[in-house]
Amino acid sequence: MGNRLTPTQVITVNPNDFYFTGTLNGVPVQNIGGSGFQGLTSLAQVQAAVILHELGHATGALPSDANSDTASMGNTATVVKDCF
Repeated sequence: MGNRLTPTQVITVNPNDFYFTGTLNGVPVQNIGGSGFQGLTSLAQVQAAVILHELGHATGALPSDANSDTASMGNTATVVKDCF
């Protein structure tokens, strides 16, 4: 399915993105329609969903969503549905 990490690869969280604030342009990500984060109620849950999303790519449980916001939001929705 998706790309798997080799032992020397790392997952990096963008320090300038919503991971640390839970907001995108001042709006909580779980309030943005279609973002995939709907139903989450806290920053901790959003952060957990982001990590699980990336681990899903690393393990091959989620398909690649590189260069596709739509695919990324769909993968996030899958994580939220299956893990929360």
